[in-house]
Amino acid sequence: MNTKFLTVTVAALVAAAPMAFANGVTGGKITSIDPAAHTLALDGAVYSVASPIDLQNLTKGEQISVYVNDHAAPRTIERIVENQ
Repeated sequence: MNTKFLTVTVAALVAAAPMAFANGVTGGKITSIDPAAHTLALDGAVYSVASPIDLQNLTKGEQISVYVNDHAAPRTIERIVENQ
């Protein structure tokens, strides 16, 4: 299972290399979800979430990896890369 995750993560990073200057990959445990405000907290850091992402399928305590637009204000999750 860890080998598969590592392979998927490396493949995602290689595919995302052209976007590296605009986005970053981060991950962590979901510590809070606010569907009304469309925000998500990973390890306590709160991010805005792009509107196409459905927060209803996520669970507090779940480990996820996401693409984050670090240049947006506030920092915005653009898409979920992998549910760990």
